[in-house]
Amino acid sequence: MTSSPVDRDSGSPLFSIVIPAHGRHELLVKTLTSVNDQSFRDFECIVVDDGSAKPVALQLSHRPAWLKLIRQTNTGPSGARNRGAATARGQFLVFLDSDDRLLSRALQSYADVVS
Repeated sequence: MTSSPVDRDSGSPLFSIVIPAHGRHELLVKTLTSVNDQSFRDFECIVVDDGSAKPVALQLSHRPAWLKLIRQTNTGPSGARNRGAATARGQFLVFLDSDDRLLSRALQSYADVVS
């Protein structure tokens, strides 16, 4: 018997959203707001602070349960994406940059395609 793409451990989310961040706090807040506004809720979000002068964690006034922050020395965007991907628990990865926005039904659309 073969499993469908969405068969997974119940403790892991379907999507892991990985966002490398280096400064640009105002843009990152808007990106995280678009993640928070998703109609599909089976996700985690991993922000990799790639050596920002002021740590991302200090700049966020609110940290929702779905958000995980990782801080590392600066390795550039690809190194930060790789670190986030290595930490991810989801079946599928969604990569965003700190200035990207997700439409509110983006993850639902992705889930519809993979199920």
